[in-house]
Amino acid sequence: MSLPSGKSEIPVFISPTDLRASLGTTTENPRIAECAMAANSQVTMALKAHAENTPIKEGTPTYQEAVRVAVLYAQYMWYLRVQQPEMANEYHRNYTNAMKELKMALRVEPTPRQEPFHMTVSDFQSERKVPYSQIGFAGDTENLY
Repeated sequence: MSLPSGKSEIPVFISPTDLRASLGTTTENPRIAECAMAANSQVTMALKAHAENTPIKEGTPTYQEAVRVAVLYAQYMWYLRVQQPEMANEYHRNYTNAMKELKMALRVEPTPRQEPFHMTVSDFQSERKVPYSQIGFAGDTENLY
């Protein structure tokens, strides 16, 4: 599985090179790239319902926290694939806790300022026509003719 080229919908929170550095390895295993891609898409999809604007802008504190969450998920996926379930469980617990914190932070993050929508006021009462079925019931005979 190769990495997609060009601009994609899924932002890159963690690259395979960053994942190799966090794991402390220099191996060129293609599973590392798969784990990085899985982490990017997992974090993106998990945040889609909670983020005001997607993709999250680079350089913001929210983006930095999303990068940390993606690293934890990628490490979880790596240890799961290399058959080390104890380490995988530890990273999964860390990922779950970090994702909860990130979702809570997104919930209280200030939203961009919204400008009010301006509507002109019309004289609705003078434009209203009395339907035929209401003649005689409303007591108002001005609009009959």
